[in-house]
Amino acid sequence: MSYDLTVPILETARKRRPSGKRWHTFVKESGIEINYYSMPYSGKQPINEGRLEVWPDIELCDYTFSAVVDWIRISFDTTSRHKASNIHRWASAVVDLEQTLFVQRLDGEDWRAGHEFTLQLQNPTPSGLERLCAALETKYKIDRQAIRIDGIEVSLDIYPKSGSDEDRRRMTEVLRHHVIVPELFWNTPGAQPRCAFGDIFEVKIPKPVVLGSTGKHRDKSNAAAHDALTPEHFRDLDAAAFQPQPVDGTFYFGRKGDVAMVRIQDKVTDKRTGNHAQKLEQHRKRSRIEVTLDRFVMRELGVEFEVDIRNLPFDHLVSGVFATTIPTLSAAGETPDAEELPVFAKGGVLGLDRYQRAKHIQDQIEAGAGRGSRRPSALGIKGHGVAWAEFRKRSRKALKRLETQWGR
Repeated sequence: MSYDLTVPILETARKRRPSGKRWHTFVKESGIEINYYSMPYSGKQPINEGRLEVWPDIELCDYTFSAVVDWIRISFDTTSRHKASNIHRWASAVVDLEQTLFVQRLDGEDWRAGHEFTLQLQNPTPSGLERLCAALETKYKIDRQAIRIDGIEVSLDIYPKSGSDEDRRRMTEVLRHHVIVPELFWNTPGAQPRCAFGDIFEVKIPKPVVLGSTGKHRDKSNAAAHDALTPEHFRDLDAAAFQPQPVDGTFYFGRKGDVAMVRIQDKVTDKRTGNHAQKLEQHRKRSRIEVTLDRFVMRELGVEFEVDIRNLPFDHLVSGVFATTIPTLSAAGETPDAEELPVFAKGGVLGLDRYQRAKHIQDQIEAGAGRGSRRPSALGIKGHGVAWAEFRKRSRKALKRLETQWGR
C-alpha cells in the first residue's frame, strides 16, 4: 500500500464501538482511508495471550464474493506432425464465440510442425472443455487419457454492492494487507511478495514488500554470536526495510512458471494485449485475487485428466493461497505496540509476520533459550496471526459454488 507515512496509523478520539471493540485507529493511503480498531485477543492460543487483535473497519456484507475459472491448460500428443497455428485455427471453430485459446508446442518452436502441444482455454465451462477434448480425440485420433490437465487459474472476485470506486479500492487494500503467504514463496528467489506498478507504457519494476539486507545488517550479523542472527534476521527487525505497496499496482507472490503464482489487483481493465487493455464497465470492476497452479499441484489435488477436474476441491484454496489473517500486536496497555504498528502499516500481515518472527528469535536468544543448538525455537506456522474466519467463510462459500458448477 502507498501510505502517507507522516501519520501512518493514528488513534482517533477513542471511540467505543457498540460491539465492545475498543480503540478506533485509521490507516491513511493516498486517496484511500481504512479505519482499524483493536480489541483484546479473544482466542485460546497461549502465545497470543495479552495481545491485541487489529481489525479493518470494513463490512463484508457490503460486498459480493464470486469465484471463476479464468483458464485451463491441457497438453496432448498427436500421432502425426502438425503446426500449432493449424491446431489453433481448427480449435477456434470448436469453442464458444466468447472464448479464446492459445496453442503452442511444448518446446516453444511454434513455426515448426511437431507432436506435443499445450492448449490454454480462456473462460472455460465444463461442457465447453468436454466438447473440446472430445473433438481433439476425434480430429487427431488420440486416446482421451492422453489429454492431460496441465494448469489452471482460479480467481476470487469481490464486488462492492455500492459499485463505488472508493469501496472497491478499500477492499483491494484490505486484501493486500491481510492475505498471508506460505513460507514457500519467501524461500524461493524471485518469488517473494512484490508489487509491479506504473503506466501501461512504462517498464514495471517489482517493488518488494521487504527490501534486501544492507551493509548495516551484515555488520550486525558479523558481530553476533548466534547462527540464527543472519543479515536477513536484522533486516526483518528493521522497520525501514518494509515498503508500502501502491494500490494501482499488481501485487504478486510466486513466479511465472512456478508451481503456483498469486496476484492481487484492483481489476478495472481486461483483455490486456501489449500496451492496450479494455476498460471494464463500472459494475464489472472488482477486487481480485487469483492463483495459477501448474500440473504438479494439480496432481497433488488429484487432477490429471479432464474428467478429474469435476472433483477438484476448489475450496481447499482458502486455507492455502487465499488465506486471510488478522494480526495480533503486543500491547502497551490498551494500545498496540508502537514498534509493530508502523511495520503493519507498510508491510501488512506479511511484513509483520517476518518482523514478529525475528523479534521472537531475538527474545529467545536474550532469554537464554536455544543455547547449544543452531537455531532457537520459532513461532508456529500461524505466527501471532489468527484466521479471519468470516472472510474465509465467504471465500469458501464462493469457491464451493464454483465446485458445484464444475462437478455437474
